[in-house]
Amino acid sequence: AKNALIVAPCGAGKTPVGLATYLEAVDRKIISGTGLIVVKASLKTQWLMEVKKFTNLKAKIIQTSKTFKGDNAKKDFYEQFQNADLLILNYETLRDRKVRKALHKIKPQFIFADECHYIKNFNSKRARALYEFNDAKIKIGATATPVQKDPRDIFGLFQFINPEIFPSLTDFNLTFVKFVGKGIVGGVKNAQLLNRKISPFMIVKSKEEVSKQLPKLVVTQRYCDLEPKQLEMTETLKFELDELGKKKLKLEAILTDAELNKNEEYLKLGSEILMRQNFAQELADSEKLLLDSDSLVAKKYLTKCKVDNKLEMLIDLIEEVVTSGEKLTVFSRFAKMQDIIVEKIQSLAKKNPVFNFKIARVFGAVNEKSRYDEVYNKFQNNDDYKLLLMSDAGAEGFNLSKCKYMCEYEPAASFAIQTQRHGRIERADSIFDTVFVYQFIANGSWDEIAQKIVSKKENFDSTIIKGQITQA
Repeated sequence: AKNALIVAPCGAGKTPVGLATYLEAVDRKIISGTGLIVVKASLKTQWLMEVKKFTNLKAKIIQTSKTFKGDNAKKDFYEQFQNADLLILNYETLRDRKVRKALHKIKPQFIFADECHYIKNFNSKRARALYEFNDAKIKIGATATPVQKDPRDIFGLFQFINPEIFPSLTDFNLTFVKFVGKGIVGGVKNAQLLNRKISPFMIVKSKEEVSKQLPKLVVTQRYCDLEPKQLEMTETLKFELDELGKKKLKLEAILTDAELNKNEEYLKLGSEILMRQNFAQELADSEKLLLDSDSLVAKKYLTKCKVDNKLEMLIDLIEEVVTSGEKLTVFSRFAKMQDIIVEKIQSLAKKNPVFNFKIARVFGAVNEKSRYDEVYNKFQNNDDYKLLLMSDAGAEGFNLSKCKYMCEYEPAASFAIQTQRHGRIERADSIFDTVFVYQFIANGSWDEIAQKIVSKKENFDSTIIKGQITQA
């Protein structure tokens, strides 16, 4: 298909596929001129390096108009679009009106949208910016996680891939979305019909199909117990969340979606729920997160327990991996958790030489070039670095082909993020036949609820994308 959605496991080589498609299309004279690669911001440098690695094509990273200063700013801005086979830019840069105007003059006939779940919300500014170029001859989207939230994600993706399939969101909702309340999605209906409509425009590669290229992934749970006072506080948080949820449902029963979006009480309830969910997860991870929080409310949930059982479980795993001669990547959604881990390891290194190693770090505040340096120049290619700490800012794009072990310090916020996390070490060019993921679970904590949320999103992937029949 000229327009296609590639759904493939992380690490299955989507970048070479995109480049090969462009080269073949040019060779067969289907397209001509400059192609467009649209990615998330942190992957621009990665794509530039891989274009150099796999091809002789000339690629440039496009910057926004505001980046250029001085007397030659206008000239420099427009020159960046010249003399290149591929232009690489992130979704936010595409929102720049001057960037889109320059690209319209080029009229790109080839667009490869990597991690295209970033346009799942069809009404978002980043999605509408990409839709402006829907007249391109070849449009390809690539993702390992096409359905991140609910079935409506498919509508957003196909407004780029092939908007003619679903001309109306209203009709899409009536046919394929199961609502359990006003605006509350409970699941998908007519899943097989939805799968049949989108299948002709999808290239789906399952893990089974690419198993010869990918290493075997072994996922194992490791459990620890919270202290009695921490379990008691967790129950308090769960009770408060239940009460807030009931109030939210009452408002949803009497107000329209438009009214809810403007209702101060409803919006406040949403914030209160999200805040307590974070507190519950922080309590499961390390009480120091609550102690160091900028929120005064967080201090209300401190139990002052001095034992940090999950952190001790991580230290045991780090020692186990490092003494075996391997490296470990640790994911946590909280950037501050990295500080706690680093501080613990530095204190241990004074007494135990096993912990005398360097640590690479990636989190939201680290810019794109620094992330590349931390992952590749340090962790991947420097034996002094044994540990890579990642927030979910590093869950996409990075190739940890030399890393055998990963730890999810807490469950991912969604099945999509979990898939992306695992995909960092489950790579086609991995030097290992088997790679291992350890998922940490604190018994009776928010971890258990978070796991259930991940499982629910996994069900959407099975029914809509793979066409499997599952029990409701």
